[in-house]
Amino acid sequence: MAATAAASGFLTQVELQDHLDWLDHERFYVLRRRDGAVQIGGVNVFPQRIERLLCTHPEVAEAAVRQASAEQGGRLKAFVVPVIDCVDPAALAERLDAWLASRLTALEQPRAIQIGRQLPRSAAGKLIDWPAEVYSESR
Repeated sequence: MAATAAASGFLTQVELQDHLDWLDHERFYVLRRRDGAVQIGGVNVFPQRIERLLCTHPEVAEAAVRQASAEQGGRLKAFVVPVIDCVDPAALAERLDAWLASRLTALEQPRAIQIGRQLPRSAAGKLIDWPAEVYSESR
């Protein structure tokens, strides 16, 4: 998104890193970042990068990662669909937690991983939110 700014009588095109909703000619509301980053502990974290990493695990068919609400702690949460021949789906979250620990920083690592048969989607097929059920009290 480019924005036009008046400076000393000149108009300049400036690339912004945020998607904006302009309320009028002078005021706007920030909708979201263009690069998909979220702030966790003052650090830019990229949920899509973590989704891609999860999908490289041999027991993961699909994954979604997003920031939990402030009430849920504000850290990342993941929803994972295991491959059909996953050996022990009930313990997959713990295996993924250990696997991710060696590949991500502490702020990038999802605090909660939920396992399910399919990603939670609306009737229109859009990814919808899911509860952040913490699977490990030690975290």
